[in-house]
Amino acid sequence: MGDALSTLVGTFHETLDKQFKRHPKLFGVDDEAAEDFARDAADWAISNCRWYLAIGETVSLEHLARELGETPKDLEDQVARGKLVALQGRFDTFVPLWQIEGLGDKPRMRENAVAVVATFHEILGKFYRPEHVISWAATKQAEIGQRRPRDVMEDESLRDGLIQAATVAARSLA
Repeated sequence: MGDALSTLVGTFHETLDKQFKRHPKLFGVDDEAAEDFARDAADWAISNCRWYLAIGETVSLEHLARELGETPKDLEDQVARGKLVALQGRFDTFVPLWQIEGLGDKPRMRENAVAVVATFHEILGKFYRPEHVISWAATKQAEIGQRRPRDVMEDESLRDGLIQAATVAARSLA
């Protein structure tokens, strides 16, 4: 076992012992099972990193619904209608923050985000998928000076370039 894996397995055992020290017979784990759990934990942590790299900063759909004073169902309907992008994860639905302005203080959808999501939805129609928009937003676009749309979504002066970039991308998918 490598040093990093040994550390992870050791930490797992240590944490498990602390959690179950009152009931030692309740949950016994041998080294092989601990290694499997440790690998699963590492995979889970890495998958969260992948989500972050692909999506950027996010908020849960439920949290955003509370902030906006809407129900999660309302936001799910907006996703289905191409008004908002979100991705369903294992346990939660993630909404990229590049779409939202003022989270925590009168949040609202960014006008540029509304425009580009609508562009994708109009062009792709029944083939529209939020993941297309999310992938596009994480990729540098020539129309906005080789910047990632999610990094410049708040810049109203880039609206035309963002819409043009979204149009080019959506047409390539149609």
